[in-house]
Amino acid sequence: MAKQLFLVSGKPGSGKTTVSELAAQDLGVYHFSMGEELRLRTLHGKPSRFSQALAEHAETLKQHLPLPADLLASVFEECIETSPRDIIIIDGYPQYPDRLPRFQQTLDDTGSVVRAICSIDVSDDIARKRMAGRADRASDVAENEAFVTKRLNGFVTNVTPTITVLAATHPAHTIDGSQSPETVAADLVEIIRSYL
Repeated sequence: MAKQLFLVSGKPGSGKTTVSELAAQDLGVYHFSMGEELRLRTLHGKPSRFSQALAEHAETLKQHLPLPADLLASVFEECIETSPRDIIIIDGYPQYPDRLPRFQQTLDDTGSVVRAICSIDVSDDIARKRMAGRADRASDVAENEAFVTKRLNGFVTNVTPTITVLAATHPAHTIDGSQSPETVAADLVEIIRSYL
């Protein structure tokens, strides 16, 4: 059976990982966050066929810079192949328009189908407030503000055009991310159920 994928997108701080996990638990489906999977494999020793290649890019990952397209696609493929379920919620991937051909190749290679794209929409103010709590990545307020601005700019520059391209060929939904995580997750569950 083809794996059915639901892509969840949103600004840093939109709650996409939290909401995706809540929705996956409610639906009994698999969820993975691409960013978290990369951190687990690179920084925390999760076994992977690509551990050596990821280790070589640990500093790149820590700085939130793009990893090589083929390496990302390989980890994405590994996540799909090792999924214990046929329905998968994925957050945080793909992020760059120029990498969409490799993304599509991976879908073809794994027999996977994108059923829908769900964007969690929050204002920059909400995203900034939520990310301000991630101060462990910055030694002071000014450095943290620069980090947040860099992440939000990256979303506008890279992720927004990627989602626009994907939305031209896949059903796309927008969810108000300013609500509680439980309410946003319930909205996501309702959307996913409409495709099952």
